[in-house]
Amino acid sequence: MKAISLTEPMAWAIFHGKDIENRTWPTKFRGRVYIHASKGFNKEHYRWICENNNRLVCGDIPFEYEFVHGAIIGEVTIVDCVQHHGSRWAMEGQWQFVLENPVLYDKSIPCKGMRKFFEPVLLCSKCGKEKREWDGLCQMCWEAYCSAEWWRTEGGLLA
Repeated sequence: MKAISLTEPMAWAIFHGKDIENRTWPTKFRGRVYIHASKGFNKEHYRWICENNNRLVCGDIPFEYEFVHGAIIGEVTIVDCVQHHGSRWAMEGQWQFVLENPVLYDKSIPCKGMRKFFEPVLLCSKCGKEKREWDGLCQMCWEAYCSAEWWRTEGGLLA
């Protein structure tokens, strides 16, 4: 599945009422995509959401330091791409990717972001190196963890 990066707080907003994503470019893509929260934080967007929350109806907005960065945080379906959408989130002069069925993950997945749509490159939650599987650790860290766990339970300390 492809992913798309957004700066915070807009990545967060998709799971709290934001029904479109504004882009300068159109897309023909339709279907599920991962939402990647980039390492960037847009203070102007944060201020705008805080000032307009009564009409945007996002609920409790996290403090700046509480947002997730550099990770896939959920997924959503892109069902259309239009201009002049009636959403409160639409920006004049932009293309709007119309979003439905957002699913926020309980646990974020570390991942490098890129521009436009991209295939996710997953990162080990311990060492930060690239990995292939969707679990938390790369092969080297997993092996180290398993051998240490075995030693604690089977090999002596707790045996």
